[in-house]
Amino acid sequence: MNAQTIDSLKQSLHKRRVELERDIAHMEGELRDLSVDQEAERGGVGNHFADDGSSLGEQERISTVGGDFREQIQMIDAAIERMAEGTYGICQRCGKPIQDERLETLPFVAFCITCQAHLERQAELFGGANQSS
Repeated sequence: MNAQTIDSLKQSLHKRRVELERDIAHMEGELRDLSVDQEAERGGVGNHFADDGSSLGEQERISTVGGDFREQIQMIDAAIERMAEGTYGICQRCGKPIQDERLETLPFVAFCITCQAHLERQAELFGGANQSS
């Protein structure tokens, strides 16, 4: 992958990072608003279980999405660091080059498609084993 392409991907990563930070800040505001509304309307716990459940469900959804966004920021930061170190585009598991098409689609990836599939299979097997316990 040439330097111009890497620079373009780096700019794209920085732009995505800014978008994610903005979205996280917005969601944190929504969480604050939900908490304030719940306290103001019902003193914390309301008389309507459905309303409380809906509010808690929304808070959980926002927290989960926010966590996913934070994870994406970590992956973006790691990719930018690999760019600075000169290891960008090299699979962190096998050391082989990651396909350019994969990097252009998912510029933050750290693994080639073969290693990513292997890691996902391992996670699926491990998760399945824990669920049967």
